[in-house]
Amino acid sequence: MSEKKFEDELFGDLDLGPQADQRPPAPAALTQVPGFETLSVSNLEALEERQKMKNTSSSIKSALKEPPPKGPSRKMIVLVALAVFFLVGGGVGVMYSMGIGFFAETKLPPIAQPNPGGRDRVKKKRQLLFVGTKPKGAEVWINGVKYKSQTPVNLVLLPNRKYKFVLKFEGYLPLQKNLDVKAPQSPISWKLELKADPKKPVKRPTRDKNGEGYVKVSCDPMGALIKLGKSPEVKCPATIQIEGGTHPIKVEKEGYSTYSAGVTVYPAQVITLPVKLRKLTEREMKKLAQMKAKEAKDDDDDDDDDDDDKPKPRRRYRPRGKGTIIIACSEKATVKWRVGSRWKTLGRTPLTAQLPSGNQRIRLVGRRGALRDELIRVRYKKTVSKKLSFRKGKIKFQVKPWADVWINGKKIGQTPMPPYKVREGFYRVTLRNGKKKETKRVQVKGNQTAYVFHYFSG
Repeated sequence: MSEKKFEDELFGDLDLGPQADQRPPAPAALTQVPGFETLSVSNLEALEERQKMKNTSSSIKSALKEPPPKGPSRKMIVLVALAVFFLVGGGVGVMYSMGIGFFAETKLPPIAQPNPGGRDRVKKKRQLLFVGTKPKGAEVWINGVKYKSQTPVNLVLLPNRKYKFVLKFEGYLPLQKNLDVKAPQSPISWKLELKADPKKPVKRPTRDKNGEGYVKVSCDPMGALIKLGKSPEVKCPATIQIEGGTHPIKVEKEGYSTYSAGVTVYPAQVITLPVKLRKLTEREMKKLAQMKAKEAKDDDDDDDDDDDDKPKPRRRYRPRGKGTIIIACSEKATVKWRVGSRWKTLGRTPLTAQLPSGNQRIRLVGRRGALRDELIRVRYKKTVSKKLSFRKGKIKFQVKPWADVWINGKKIGQTPMPPYKVREGFYRVTLRNGKKKETKRVQVKGNQTAYVFHYFSG
């Protein structure tokens, strides 16, 4: 079959005139596609749609790639805000420190600050003032405000200020002094003598050892009985006047532990002594009640024996011999045994030794002055075991005006300072105030506070 006949059979029913062969003009981009002349109308439309989609996607990508409009970033805004804040705050601080403008009326006047330890520890541009009076212990009022310490005191004053000092002491006339501090200079020292008030005569304190002093005792709990030296018993709190020297003091209350120590009283000085009693447990109270009942019974028996002519019962025979003791300690310690007026070394813990029957005094000696005495009852041909440890106590320093403190050759600080914790025993305490030096031997008991009193005269 020829090619012409085949076309007639396929397109015989169609109008293929000159108008039917006319096609719409194609875009210039499609004319470059290979085989464009042989494409049908539907294929051309599909190519046109595809070309439009490509153009749309390319326009979107180009729009996304364009940089955003320029403007201030968030980081820049934060930096500017911080710079403004610091500039304004710094200006306000300078105005407050110099007392300019509104702050000139609201700024409070400076108050004298204490100089701890009495040394030259003042900052630059400050004035140091020492105030001492005769007698000591006068109240110091600065610009109408009572200072916390009594004379002698060291004060640190600010320059370009005016100060009004008033010194008051019971039985003496008030003494007023004014001081205008313009610029810092060398330390100023005031040694003032107060005049007695003729309307309120008082006994002047003497400087000899027999001069009278005061002991101010505060208790926790209140209401305990205080026995100081030969003075009568009083209830706590109380201020007791007693002659100078070292006196024993005893504070006790029913249901609480008993406090006993020694107090050194200085002439014309007030010694403050806070006492805290520990509440006894039920077991301790029961044991104490049994001891009191036994003592009362012994007293009654002695009275009955005096009245009756009955023969006294024979004393129970106690065999004389040796017993064994086993002593253990929480740390290595030397064990000593009291023989007459001397101490005999038995060895180191843990220790097993044989001693004569009866009450024997044993001493444990540890490191750095730790020491504990214990009374042990040794039974004939029996073994007694004891496990001991060094209890802890405190040393409280009341030194005027100040002092560097050494304990057994080791420096622990400078007064004023909180109570220092040590183990029970004997300690060598050295106090140094400049070139002045004082050494004391202090005994610390377990669960108790030992006091060290001293005054360095000017």
